[in-house]
Amino acid sequence: KKPELTLNAVIPFGSLRCELSEGDAPVPGFSFDDFEPIGGDSTEFRLRWKGDLNSLVSSGKWFKLHVEMTDSEVYAVNGDFDFTINRRAWMYDRL
Repeated sequence: KKPELTLNAVIPFGSLRCELSEGDAPVPGFSFDDFEPIGGDSTEFRLRWKGDLNSLVSSGKWFKLHVEMTDSEVYAVNGDFDFTINRRAWMYDRL
């Protein structure tokens, strides 16, 4: 089975792009500019980039998922991956 990363999101009139990074730099083939645009309303938007997600996952490295959006809402991130949340992020102080 190929690895997948999906979003449950509503993007009625805005935009949403994703990027995978390692450290402070985007992974080649997985930058915002390499992302295939999505729009509308779905519980399973498949996130796709120009890069090969299967090769990236098989490297066993940890990556950050960045989401850039306007006039959009994200309800969930799903996939065949281990997820962690940066508890030091400023927004989690309010949860």
